[in-house]
This record gives sequence, structure tokens and C-alpha cells, in this order.
Amino acid sequence: MSLLSELIAQLHALIEQHRHTESELQGARDTAGGALAAVQAATVDSSSPLVEQGIGQWHAGLEKLDEASRLLAAGDRSLSDYINGPLLGGSAGATGGVDGGKPVAPLRGQAPNPEPVTANGRRR
Repeated sequence: MSLLSELIAQLHALIEQHRHTESELQGARDTAGGALAAVQAATVDSSSPLVEQGIGQWHAGLEKLDEASRLLAAGDRSLSDYINGPLLGGSAGATGGVDGGKPVAPLRGQAPNPEPVTANGRRR
């Protein structure tokens, strides 16, 4: 097997493994969403600001899980485009990322990465 074939096979395997992780993330999100609904039902008559605060924080956490899921899926699409484009000699453009391949804004509290990073994590 050529080095390129090995790289492609390895990337496909990693993307598939990553999709399994995304599935687990979605399961955790569903469980947390169900727990939130139960808490809301159980505390419907509460006037405590702590309940409102806790529910708000859980909502924010669910939104972060949704954001993480979208970003992970966009990464999968970008890597698939990389395989089908440059690695296989195709002309796939930058269509796999969020918003049609436009750079993704960093999560809050994260500094943007101004320099490209290679697959092994080293700066170019």
C-alpha cells in the first residue's frame, strides 16, 4: 500500500471514529435535555432565583453542546473534502466547513489561531 493510500485509510478511520464520538455527544445532549425538562417541570412553582439561574446555565450548556456538535461535523466535512480534493487529485474547494468553508469563529474565551497548524500540530 502506498503512503498516500495509508494516509487516506487512516484519515477515513479517524473520521469514522470521530463520528462515533459525535453520536455519543448527541446522546449526552439528549440526556441533558431530558433532565432539563424534568427540572423545569419539578420546579415550575418555585420562585427561587437559584432555580432560574440553574435552568439558565443548563440552557447555556446545551447551546454549547449544540455548537460543539456543529463544529465537529464541519471538521468532518472539511477533512472529507481534503481527502476527496488534494489527496485524491480532485478539486474540492473549501466547502466542508461551517458557512461554506469560511473560517469558524473561535469559541468564547478562545484566542483565534492566526497561524496554520499541520496535521501533527506543528506551526507552519
